[in-house]
Amino acid sequence: MRLLLLGMLVAACASRAPVTPSPPVTAPPPSAAGALTLDQLEKGKDVHGFTPMTVYLDAQDRPLGARFLHVRTGFVFDYLRIESAPQGFLYVTSFPTSDKGEPHTQEHLLLGKGDRGRKLGSAQSMALVEASAFTAQWRTVYHFHTVAGNDVFWQVFENQLTALLEPDYTDEEIKREVRNFGVDRADDGKLRLEEKGTVYNEMVRSFENPASELWRKAGHLVYGTAHPLSYDAGGYPDAIREMTPANIRAFHLATHHLANMGMIGAFPAAMELGAVLDRTAGLLDKLAGRKGSVVSETDLPKPAAAAGGTISVVEYPHSDAANPGQMMLVWPASRQLPPAERILLGLFLDALAGDETTNLYKQLVDGKTRKIDLGATDVAGSISSEQGQPIYISLGGVRADRLEPKTLGEVRTLVLAELERLSKLPDADPELAAFTQRLGSRIALARRGLTKFLDSPPGFGIRGTGDAWIGHLHSLAQVDGFRKSLTMKPELAQIEKLLAAGGNPWRERIKRWGLLDPPFVIGARPSPARRKQLDAERDQRIAVELKRLQHQYQTKDAATTLAKYQADYDAETTKLELAAKAVALPPWSTHHP
Repeated sequence: MRLLLLGMLVAACASRAPVTPSPPVTAPPPSAAGALTLDQLEKGKDVHGFTPMTVYLDAQDRPLGARFLHVRTGFVFDYLRIESAPQGFLYVTSFPTSDKGEPHTQEHLLLGKGDRGRKLGSAQSMALVEASAFTAQWRTVYHFHTVAGNDVFWQVFENQLTALLEPDYTDEEIKREVRNFGVDRADDGKLRLEEKGTVYNEMVRSFENPASELWRKAGHLVYGTAHPLSYDAGGYPDAIREMTPANIRAFHLATHHLANMGMIGAFPAAMELGAVLDRTAGLLDKLAGRKGSVVSETDLPKPAAAAGGTISVVEYPHSDAANPGQMMLVWPASRQLPPAERILLGLFLDALAGDETTNLYKQLVDGKTRKIDLGATDVAGSISSEQGQPIYISLGGVRADRLEPKTLGEVRTLVLAELERLSKLPDADPELAAFTQRLGSRIALARRGLTKFLDSPPGFGIRGTGDAWIGHLHSLAQVDGFRKSLTMKPELAQIEKLLAAGGNPWRERIKRWGLLDPPFVIGARPSPARRKQLDAERDQRIAVELKRLQHQYQTKDAATTLAKYQADYDAETTKLELAAKAVALPPWSTHHP
């Protein structure tokens, strides 16, 4: 559930299934007389209820989109002119305030619970909508598109926005979705209690994976245990069990208001810019009732990092003590690099720790050249765009017996030695030239990928689309100026100029980036004991609940107690089912693709 905004631009260029075939981006079509165009936008000069903040340029420096701020509500609207079915990427800034998983739970509840959630689902089906959602570290995203026609998009947008702002889910629905006790029948036919809840069981399964425990520990080391960027936005199972309906409702009230939200909208040229702004402003004005505070990255507390160089081993539950695990080196959140420098560092890390051509792959993974046998299957490096821009180098498929403090320390020593060696290579060294050339090829790949990225429909609404667009625009927001290149043309040109200048450009940078300081090192290894502990704790919780139910029903044996509880549970289920059936289906869309 954790969102890592990668500094490496290639990550923003992943392919996705298109919504509709898309021709290459061409020069903008002639506008109708008096129609608003992107070329006419001026910084600070309001248009159609919005204040222009940025004009986005394509690979040929032609306007392709713009960022607007809705004057009345503060809603951020990113407009993109892309030839596809109209589509939207709504998001809520949802910094977690605990490990209970309030952001993740909201995602589940708003898209199907209560009359409004159920009506949303029905309306989307009848309007030929494809929609999806996901929870990231500090954003919750609801994205969608419709192929029923351009006019239908606005009703879809209004339905989605209304469901997010004005939910009416019940306390019972919250408990069912988060965590509750239900009744099931064992193999021997006897009734038994089980821990249920969509959110809870999803996160229980998530924390059976070494990556979840690894990232959780990394967040604690980098930011401290009580920081919005170290809390688990999806929810940590122990904390989810403490969730109450009041927690959910308070979180929704604090976060789900228009000033704390935004949308990326992709529209074909046939939907004129001024008309798009008018329709969007009209909906925002209509739903502009509730206000609230806005939390941004600048409001975050300072990181409360662990002692420098801390080595930590965490355990994930697994019945096989020899199951592979993962390892990670993490440099603290201690830098604030400008965009071009952050991109350069991302490219450097990818050239250092990426595919089989990179330095650390050869030293830590390749069976023919490795200096230490970890059993590792892959290595990757990245820089986050989150507060303080922490740096990560991770290793996957590491043998369980190598995930102990001594080996973790040896890996750190090897990585630091390699970084120092690179920083000291003579200017004319062939190895330095090869490394620089390898990094340069990644610039070309990023440039081609970003150009293709702009030529393709965003795929909003398609499950698995991910955060490429929002991550890219978030990074672009750090660039100065009003007109900004979506292909990062000035930044990539600046990096190419640096590499072409010759010499060893890493000599001072590696030190300035903090890469010669000892990083945190974390290993996540399998633990049968942890597996048994979690199972025993679950059984104990079930036993305590059964005892509580016996007191409630004044019964003495489990069978009678569970039969009474099942009857009450089924009665509540029937109420929910009847409520769902009572939702009237909207008319079938008269527009067809």
